[in-house]
Amino acid sequence: QLYDRNATRAEILKAIEDAGKYSQNDILTIYMAGHGIVIDDEWYFLPHEAILQPSPSYYSNVGISAKEIKELLINAKAQKFY
Repeated sequence: QLYDRNATRAEILKAIEDAGKYSQNDILTIYMAGHGIVIDDEWYFLPHEAILQPSPSYYSNVGISAKEIKELLINAKAQKFY
């Protein structure tokens, strides 16, 4: 569980990657609560360190894209998701 200042981009990605190391018969449940933004048709989850900026490229660098999350889940050993 990651809350507040512990919910950084690096820690969130590490937690998802670590959770994917369970066996194929395990069930993986991921619940992410927070804010997000869409930049150029790509959704980004905004971790704790994200701050309001006028530059869209900032969010694509600090945020975690749906594509990144999807890739981590595709590579996970656990194949049952809820």
